Amino acid sequence: IDSSFLLRREDDASAKRLLNRLIPLARALADTVVVEGVETDEERTLAEDCGAVWMQGYHFGKPCKPTATLLPFKRRVAWQ
Repeated sequence: IDSSFLLRREDDASAKRLLNRLIPLARALADTVVVEGVETDEERTLAEDCGAVWMQGYHFGKPCKPTATLLPFKRRVAWQ
């Protein structure tokens, strides 16, 4: 789910209601739903309160190169 839904919630109460409906809808349609662009603890709390399980953004850490995040995975999986 795009970060714009988190940013809009501060400006508009209807946007918060939309996020409250959007996350459960997305979870009904997909096995994994990621709320992206979480930058503050307030945004994390909002996403969790709306039902989000997976989140990404600067609140959790800076972006890193794909090789840094995939290295542990590559060691466990035989690549062909």
